[in-house]
Amino acid sequence: MQSQIKRTGITFINDKDIGIIYGAELIGASFENLICRPDRKEGAENDMISHPGVQVFDDNLQPSAMEIELTFLIEGNSLDDYLQKYDALQDAIDNNAGDGNFKLRVMPLKTIFTLRRKSYLPLDTLTANTGKLIVTVRELNPKDRIKL
Repeated sequence: MQSQIKRTGITFINDKDIGIIYGAELIGASFENLICRPDRKEGAENDMISHPGVQVFDDNLQPSAMEIELTFLIEGNSLDDYLQKYDALQDAIDNNAGDGNFKLRVMPLKTIFTLRRKSYLPLDTLTANTGKLIVTVRELNPKDRIKL
């Protein structure tokens, strides 16, 4: 139960503390994946036959949408509790509208991210009541990040 207390107040999905509600925490390179800068959109090009070479219009470079891989470690008090929390975490990510859009507030990064779930991948059931879930998300517009 001590590990449960350690991971509270760090990560929130739609304003719910994932440590308290889902017995979960972000692990691995999840934090680094969130702060990695997005690629820039390609500048437009004009390769018209009437002009020599190629004209490149890159005076307004903007960030692209980006895919981010998040790894959650989920822990329950029993197998039943673990499976219930595992399912509830997916419900929170998919949200009531079912569109997979959610807000992820990460206190160490002092940022709120607006994300859309792309896919789930179960990974490693470590014990009867602990396992991992990888969620691939898209950040559609990196400029929507809210700094706290």
